[in-house]
Amino acid sequence: MGIALLELNRKEESLTSMQRALRILPDDPIAHFNLALAYTQMKNFSSAEQHYKQAIQLNPEMLEAYNNLGNLLAALSKFEEAESCFRDLIRYKPEFALAHLNLANVLKQRARLPEAKAEAILAASLAPDMADAHNCLGGILFLLKELDLALLHLQKAVELRPDFASAYNNLGTVYVEKRQYIEAKASFNKALHFDPLISVAYRSLGILGNFLAEPIADSERLLRRAIELDPKDHGANTALLFLLSEAGTLTAKELFQEHLLFAKRFESALISHWPVHTNDKTSDRCLRIGVVSGDFYNHAVATFIEPILKHLCKYDLVELYAYYNNQEEDQDTARLKSYFSSWEVIQSKNDDEVFKQILEHKIDILVDLSGHTSMNRLTLFARKPAPIQVTWIGYPGTTGLSAMDYFIGDHYLLPNGQFDSLFSEKIANIPCSAPFNPSTVASDVAPLPAIEKGYIVFGSFNRIGKINDATIALWSKLMARLPTSKILLGSMPQTLNPSAITDKFAAHGISSDRISFYGRSNMTDYLNLYHRIDMCLDTFPYNGGTTTHHGLWMGVPTLSLIGDTVPSRSAAGIMGQVGLDDFLATSEEEFIHKGLFWCANLDLLSTIRSTLRTRSENSIKCHPELLTDSVYRAFRYMWERWCNNLPACSFDLAELDDKKKQAD
Repeated sequence: MGIALLELNRKEESLTSMQRALRILPDDPIAHFNLALAYTQMKNFSSAEQHYKQAIQLNPEMLEAYNNLGNLLAALSKFEEAESCFRDLIRYKPEFALAHLNLANVLKQRARLPEAKAEAILAASLAPDMADAHNCLGGILFLLKELDLALLHLQKAVELRPDFASAYNNLGTVYVEKRQYIEAKASFNKALHFDPLISVAYRSLGILGNFLAEPIADSERLLRRAIELDPKDHGANTALLFLLSEAGTLTAKELFQEHLLFAKRFESALISHWPVHTNDKTSDRCLRIGVVSGDFYNHAVATFIEPILKHLCKYDLVELYAYYNNQEEDQDTARLKSYFSSWEVIQSKNDDEVFKQILEHKIDILVDLSGHTSMNRLTLFARKPAPIQVTWIGYPGTTGLSAMDYFIGDHYLLPNGQFDSLFSEKIANIPCSAPFNPSTVASDVAPLPAIEKGYIVFGSFNRIGKINDATIALWSKLMARLPTSKILLGSMPQTLNPSAITDKFAAHGISSDRISFYGRSNMTDYLNLYHRIDMCLDTFPYNGGTTTHHGLWMGVPTLSLIGDTVPSRSAAGIMGQVGLDDFLATSEEEFIHKGLFWCANLDLLSTIRSTLRTRSENSIKCHPELLTDSVYRAFRYMWERWCNNLPACSFDLAELDDKKKQAD
């Protein structure tokens, strides 16, 4: 009766019948097993776990109970117990393919990928026609970067089960990694055809639109659909915020409100559980500083933070702890490891596990280097594992979290007092928000090409997602005033259909023969492309960052339209450091006016080109030892306030220094 009622989804009645059956036969393993099924349906997982265990105790050969218990424990993130359960099951029945498959999934969750691979291979060999085994193996091979083999097994999975939505979704993920974006899009769409409620496929399509130069509105719609289906899809939420920061469709206040919605979804329920931190409040003691990032490899963020870490690790009163949210390691990773007293890989650990680890380490200041970019762990910061939490470098804007105390900037990027209302954090301005580490393969600055060629070549190396319709319209207005001018677009994805860009220029009267495209390349070839450019044109409202730095080093200034959001002020933060305010515009009219001025004054532009590398070398951004001292003093000020039971507050380090001098 209980089983029949459960099939009819009459859960309460089912539970009553099964409880009665157990009272009649208290030592019947089947009665315990059925009751566990009912409790699982009703999401009473602790009771379900208890009755599965009793069923096994009464009948150690009840294999289905082992299997269900293992799956339940895995769903509850009790991976160690789940692993033990599946291993017990395999000892009883070594040829049970499903047990090997489930064990592979648990080992995958524990980031023991080689072991997981072995179990998945065994499952697939024991049951060659089990689509789930091939899907699981494909997913593991993807994580091991064995992409071609992953592709074969996922293709086998959909061959065995043509309506296998999860396998199509995984197939799409592999295609993305192989940069086969057209195939990826087709796979994600097939996943949605067979399961219109698979939220991660909507998320993946929303992110993929950036690589295919598809309309931002389409990507936004897909990401919002993913969030509608799963409001706690962290990846979709953070991808939406990144997209909205690029799109320019919202005002600064509206964009801030979207970030606060993220906090409402992921932080509000945690605030009442924040710990009371008991860190030693001796203000001048050694500080334990934790750094959380998924970019400790050959990545732009790593190039910005490394010069600081290299000097900060030598401070007697600083101890550095790394929490690396990634499995990828390279030569840069090996070098970065040497700057930390402790190095923890946290990608496979859930937020609660890392939270406890940070508390055990007694971290005083925890630094986020990601913001709303991929591989972030903002949901960890939402738990407030450290008394002081800081976001820096990785994302041009607020996290939205009240748990995040400070955002590190500078007065060029965020003039004092003007942007406080757009941050959940307090703004801590230091002389320069981040250093720049020039590439060792950069060649000497070349002469201004326009003097020899007789016409201007503009350039942009920004991501295709930043080059929106409004940006193309503005660039076209400038180029229309200079009929012989051309534009070079670099770092373009291999799958880009040039007409997706040239058609937009053509709509504003700029023919395709004035536009040249270059794909992503090695650093040497990329930097040498600057020799062909007279001036870079910036994207808006999401300005360039790393590329603007590289341009300055290669003698090429960037003409930029700055705005009232943080992403639209990156150029102000970079160009202001080297005194190039004359390349910053606050309106489209001023952008055109300044562009025409520089193109009409090539001798002056040539002089600037020849001095830009020296200007950069002389600025604080190229003196990480000085900037590190500022970072350290900013951390000390934050710490002193906390030790004195004072709340976080916005501050400018230079103003604090002036006040101290006046007091002395």
